[in-house]
Amino acid sequence: MLSMILGAVFGCCVINNFNYCSIRPTQWRKLVRRDDEKLPRKRDELKLWSINKVAELYDIQEISDDISDAILIG
Repeated sequence: MLSMILGAVFGCCVINNFNYCSIRPTQWRKLVRRDDEKLPRKRDELKLWSINKVAELYDIQEISDDISDAILIG
């Protein structure tokens, strides 16, 4: 299902001459973290890291892990 959605988004981008770039979570997390900061390995720890990182960078509190991931990706 997800690959179908990504295919549809990619197709819309091609038709409308928009650039499309897919970035893996490991890539954007490395861009967001501090140089001296070590990323957690487990999924639950990564979600908590994401929430805490948004609180640290943007002073936004009480958000879900999905929202915090979206903020950091943006």
